[in-house]
Amino acid sequence: MPTVEEFKEKGYVYFGYISPELSSSDVYPDYVKECVDDCVNKIQKVQNRNTITIGIMADTHYSHNFNHNIRVTRAMNAYREITKRVHSDKLIVAGDFVNDGYMDYKTLGYKEFRAHLKEFDYLPVNGNHDENSIWDEVIQAEVIENRLNSEQVYNLFFNHLPSLGAKFDKKNPGLYYYIDNENRNIRYIFLDICDYPDIHFNTWYMYMAMSQRQIDWLINKALDVKEGTDIIITAHSFAFPSKIKDGTVTDKDDDRIYYLNYILDAYKNGGRIQQKFGNDEFEVNVEADFSNRKRGNIIGCFAGHYHKDIIEYSDAGIPYIYIANFMMYHEPANGLERLDGDKSEMLFDLVTIDRDKKIIYLTRVGAGDDRIVKF
Repeated sequence: MPTVEEFKEKGYVYFGYISPELSSSDVYPDYVKECVDDCVNKIQKVQNRNTITIGIMADTHYSHNFNHNIRVTRAMNAYREITKRVHSDKLIVAGDFVNDGYMDYKTLGYKEFRAHLKEFDYLPVNGNHDENSIWDEVIQAEVIENRLNSEQVYNLFFNHLPSLGAKFDKKNPGLYYYIDNENRNIRYIFLDICDYPDIHFNTWYMYMAMSQRQIDWLINKALDVKEGTDIIITAHSFAFPSKIKDGTVTDKDDDRIYYLNYILDAYKNGGRIQQKFGNDEFEVNVEADFSNRKRGNIIGCFAGHYHKDIIEYSDAGIPYIYIANFMMYHEPANGLERLDGDKSEMLFDLVTIDRDKKIIYLTRVGAGDDRIVKF
């Protein structure tokens, strides 16, 4: 990770990802239109009356400079045209919405990025950059001046959700919720993997953690559905099944959320789980008995965070599907070639779920490849 001095040498009162210079100011260039046509043709071949299609984009890291405005405009023009020609049920924005910075810079980013999404019923999930603590931790040397609490993030980016039917935790409102599409027998669950224990909010920055209240809500409310309901779960990140072995986790990034895999596997298998995970103030008590409960069908778990396209399966066969970063940056982490003046400058997926064939078709708009996942 670059040092504070290296950040400041690059002009960072803007901490985040910088996009290369633009070769054109065209907001809907021909190469984007051609990408849209190709995407629509592919989706139309797999869509039918029983499929569900949703849009997913992750890790936008929007900034009001660094050429982000035009790049986001191009991508949203593409998404708009696609949804005119093929129905998309939801647009999920899977965390890390806005570049970090001083409070006024961060809130301006939220305002501008939200304006790009205003015509779409977007569904956000909280990411590790979204409450801005990374700025205070890295640039401001552990002062707590620019951090947003969950209520502030809600008002900046989540407060439209009740009008879309979102159901939050009534006892302990946070940034996790679910939405039902009763006509299609689907529940969308959105988790917050940066839901820290309250004790830490005014002390220091913690990377990822989930509160006891959210775990209880997930087990007792979000997963409480009519039998046969299909379930789609999104979080900014999950623990990779391949890095969880013998009840331990081999990736430090995931050491406070890896028990999600155990909960969801127990749910799918109709099993029981009673175990404490973590330690000290991060300890959570996971207690659930799914053996006598009516259960739904977990289709898959979607995430971003790693700026890479990744697919893994849990022991119970639940697919964990990661999507790479939406915006092109100077230093892409995903190994995909991203070129200005080319469709690869943008990246998001249209996800078509065929529930009869138990296949997920991920149609890529921009850099990278289409993917097919069985569930």
